Amino acid sequence: MSRGEMLNMEDHHDDLETLGEQLYSQIYPTHREDAGKLTGMLLELPVPVLAQMVRDQAMLTAALEKALGALELDQEPRNASGTEQRGRFKSAVRPQTAGGTGDRRRGDASGTERQGDGR
Repeated sequence: MSRGEMLNMEDHHDDLETLGEQLYSQIYPTHREDAGKLTGMLLELPVPVLAQMVRDQAMLTAALEKALGALELDQEPRNASGTEQRGRFKSAVRPQTAGGTGDRRRGDASGTERQGDGR
């Protein structure tokens, strides 16, 4: 790995850390018990999305609602097919594309799971 690539990785880590701290400080007042977990879930998203979320309260609120829903699903140990419900949060909060469809690889518009790899 080149020195430039290493510096870029360090910058990315620093950006994530800073954004994580900012998000946590916004989440904690209303979600004290789950603030750390919710922040961690949001940090799976791309840095530009996180940066926008820090500035856009409505976007943050919508993402938190989806993350809380994913947490509720995670507390249900298995779905009807006997597989764990994972990965739904990340696809649910992806920003929508110009066509407005967003990334729905994990579920259809009704929110039901597609048959697939079982994750």
